[in-house]
Amino acid sequence: LDCAKQVVAPPLASEAAQRVPPPLTVASLSLKTIINPSNHQHEIVGVGVVHLNCVDMDTPMTNEQWNRPQVLRNFSILRKLDGQAWPPGFEQAMAAENASARGRMNGGSMVSMQSSERALLTCLLARLQSLDADVLVGHNIGAGDLSTLLYRMQHHKVPMWSR
Repeated sequence: LDCAKQVVAPPLASEAAQRVPPPLTVASLSLKTIINPSNHQHEIVGVGVVHLNCVDMDTPMTNEQWNRPQVLRNFSILRKLDGQAWPPGFEQAMAAENASARGRMNGGSMVSMQSSERALLTCLLARLQSLDADVLVGHNIGAGDLSTLLYRMQHHKVPMWSR
């Protein structure tokens, strides 16, 4: 600003009340864990994320608004158990699922298979960062999933886990 006369007062309260809030992206997170028998710690073996774009926070969405592939999407990330192979035919089935019409609408990587828990967590962080969800929900997110997720990221020293 060149001078104080260029400063503009904020809009009146009535104008602010008429503004439409921006749409939100909501993601639902679900973890599948096992207990490692050697150290009795939870380990993450699978993560599922369902995300919904263009959510209006003032009014409920109708079926026609949210039940469309352009708006409602999902992805899953799985890892091998230590020392175990994938079940026979599993990799081919997941490749076929990713190549299906539903898989292509979800970016072609609806199911991602990782070799380790660290790789699963790194992939999850990358996907969540690109998703940029405004709201993160889950059935057990406050009671256990979030703390398990954070603990496992710290345990594996996953880079950029705090983002």
